[in-house]
Amino acid sequence: MTEVTIHNRTLQFSLEITRYLQSFATTTISSVLLNQVMRSACSIGANVVEAQNSATKKEFRRYLQISLRSARETEYWLTILKRN
Repeated sequence: MTEVTIHNRTLQFSLEITRYLQSFATTTISSVLLNQVMRSACSIGANVVEAQNSATKKEFRRYLQISLRSARETEYWLTILKRN
């Protein structure tokens, strides 16, 4: 059984977002929105990896805070995409 870690969960989320975004027709507006979703969604996991390799507890917390902000940003962009 695969260990469920925040690293695995955020990686899986990035992969699922990638597959989801591929289902959209590309228009000028959707292209901008899809790019924003992709960047913020993948940033979540990237910052988790950075946190796990931090040298200090302060740095660790900082990267997790950035990851949380990216998650909230992703939620925002997905809401716009859904309502568009």
